[in-house]
Amino acid sequence: MMKRTLVVLGLTALALQGMGQVNGPPKHDPYSTDMLFNTAFLALSNSPTPPDTDNFYGVGMYHRYAAISSPPWLVTNLFDFTIVSPAPAQAAWMLEKEADGSFMLITNLNLDNGPDVSYFGWSWLLTTNQVRSLVTSNWYAEV
Repeated sequence: MMKRTLVVLGLTALALQGMGQVNGPPKHDPYSTDMLFNTAFLALSNSPTPPDTDNFYGVGMYHRYAAISSPPWLVTNLFDFTIVSPAPAQAAWMLEKEADGSFMLITNLNLDNGPDVSYFGWSWLLTTNQVRSLVTSNWYAEV
C-alpha cells in the first residue's frame, strides 16, 4: 500500500472581526469560515512517490461559531476537513504531531468513493488545545 501524507494546514485566511475577548456569540455570520487551511501532499520518506500526488486536494475549514441544523443549533470550534484523491484509496486519518515527534490519532476520515475520485471527510468539534495545535501547524493527515 502506498502511503501519502500531507504537511498540514498552512493558514491561509483569518476572518475574525475585531480584537479582544469574545463574550457570547459573535456578531459575524455563523455560516462564515473563520480560518481556511489548504494542504500540500508529500510522499513519506519510507515509501515510493505516489502517482498523481500533485492532483490531491485537501482543505480544512474552521468555524469559531457555527449554526447547525439540530440542537444545540449553535456550536463552537467546528472543523470540517475534506481530501479529494484522484487515485484509489482505502483509508485516511488526521494526526497530531506531539512534542517528542510521535503522532497521535485525532480522527479517522470517512471514505466516499466516486466514479473517478475518492473523497474523505469529517466534521468535528475541537478542544481549545486542538485549535492551538491546528493553528501552529502540528496537524497532519495520511491517506
